[in-house]
Amino acid sequence: MSADAAPVRWEDLTAVDAAWSVARGRLPDFERWVGGPFREALASRVGEGRVLAFLPVSHKPRRRTREAPSWSYWMLVLAAPGADAPELADTIAGLAGDSGADLRSVGRARPQPSLDMVYPVDGPARERRLLQSIEYVFSKPAERPDYYRSQYEFSGPAMRRLHQRDRAGRFIGVEITERLHGDLAMPLWDVVHVSGFTVAQTLRLPLHFGRAFRDSATALGGPTARARMSRWTRQRDKMQLRVRQNMAATITAPELVL
Repeated sequence: MSADAAPVRWEDLTAVDAAWSVARGRLPDFERWVGGPFREALASRVGEGRVLAFLPVSHKPRRRTREAPSWSYWMLVLAAPGADAPELADTIAGLAGDSGADLRSVGRARPQPSLDMVYPVDGPARERRLLQSIEYVFSKPAERPDYYRSQYEFSGPAMRRLHQRDRAGRFIGVEITERLHGDLAMPLWDVVHVSGFTVAQTLRLPLHFGRAFRDSATALGGPTARARMSRWTRQRDKMQLRVRQNMAATITAPELVL
């Protein structure tokens, strides 16, 4: 964290996620719009102390079922504690008509405790070097409390061990608590994880990943790391995709460097 930046608690942030469908061949134009008028609208709220960070990423078009709409672009907006999430969602929806793309959903999100590794351990400078992926998670409602608790207590601390040792560049999680705009046919994911590793970190990850998760399980006692992760497969489905970050549109927040 920079000397001038005031500390901000990750769990206190207001968050909004948005998903878009961008037609084939339209991505360059859409990304220029995101990096231009759309980003400017968000940046004006940085000056008001409301929007702190903006993470836009693209991936291959995906759909949950054959009948459901597809989407290929996802955004996370992190705003100051106490910011008005519905107002921010309305702003995004109001700008969509100029985008040349289809806004599929806008949701109110809640940062997951302990899944707060927004930037590499030495700050945002290495963000553009990360190879990143996204997980859209669909957890079973009855299993949700236990699944969420496992994220907070087990996988979050395990990723923190990797991050603190500069073996992971990014691991963040948000829970989608309410859909505020969008297509009613869109799938209702309830958690989104974004992770990122440099090439060097990726090559060494098999060596360090299992150890970090075993250490986390040992610290908690009870089930092993293998048993805990096996339980996830019964508690949720997920879609995992490689993503490319739109660095020209990104807004970084030094306040969120651990």
